[in-house]
Amino acid sequence: AHFSQAHIAGCGSPLLMPSDVEVPPLDGDALHKRVSPEKWCVTKQDLIYLRAEILEAIRSGHIEPTEKDHFSKDDEVVGPTIYTVCEQYIKPVTDAAGRMSWALMRHPDGLECDLFITH
Repeated sequence: AHFSQAHIAGCGSPLLMPSDVEVPPLDGDALHKRVSPEKWCVTKQDLIYLRAEILEAIRSGHIEPTEKDHFSKDDEVVGPTIYTVCEQYIKPVTDAAGRMSWALMRHPDGLECDLFITH
């Protein structure tokens, strides 16, 4: 599937919906070498966007319960595990965008970070 830069940046339709326009992916390896790890950050707005994307991916069947993650598709409070989200959403989207982290996909020049949370 191909994704427009607007989809990758978080504008327009959900990331999991292929675009009519083919856009060459970014070079994830080059981004990871160019941008220092302490700048691989996201914003609160990115997390709000991610939540909306995950809900849409569940509704559209792109994220499904697994043998290890029996989440209810109808529960919008407790959803899939981060492992399920990474395997079924983050990895496919970032692979299509050029194989970079989700943070660098959202902010290819990196961001200043003032709070660190890991998954």
